[in-house]
Amino acid sequence: MEDIVALFESRMSVFEKSLVQSQTTTKNTSTGSDIFALAADYTVFKDLMWKSLSMLRQQLQLLTAGFDRHEMLSRRKVLLFHGLPEDSDEQTESKVLTVIAEKMNLADFDTSSIDFSHRLGTKKDRPRPILKCSNREIAERRKGNREPSPQTPAFHRKKACERITNLQHKCPQSSEELPL
Repeated sequence: MEDIVALFESRMSVFEKSLVQSQTTTKNTSTGSDIFALAADYTVFKDLMWKSLSMLRQQLQLLTAGFDRHEMLSRRKVLLFHGLPEDSDEQTESKVLTVIAEKMNLADFDTSSIDFSHRLGTKKDRPRPILKCSNREIAERRKGNREPSPQTPAFHRKKACERITNLQHKCPQSSEELPL
């Protein structure tokens, strides 16, 4: 959008300069009235273009804000589990269910509450975090029975991370860390 504005601005300034030069050289000729009509048309066109660009910019800002709101609402269902050991043929859902049932004291939580879960990033020398998407009931229920324990893996609630499509990027350090 900014490139279009810069291009439009540069071309219009060049055209305005040449129009002013041609108006001063042909004031007394018969084509002077044609140039003045062209100048008036140019001014109307320029105003229309600026209004169109500002309207497009506003629409883009509104769409971006709406998309960001939608992304933030979908992230409310995302939980990250760090520090869980990684196996070669693991079922991440069962690992998440074990942590939820044993460490968070939510025994009635089952696989129907999990949309999907998987490890994030590429395999390294340490365990990768598990991303779990589910309904919000676990996060809401967890708030009531927090029992900090430094021996258990950290449980992160993802609030203000990069877009969900770019999960391989590191989340900001300001995400709320809840000990299990």
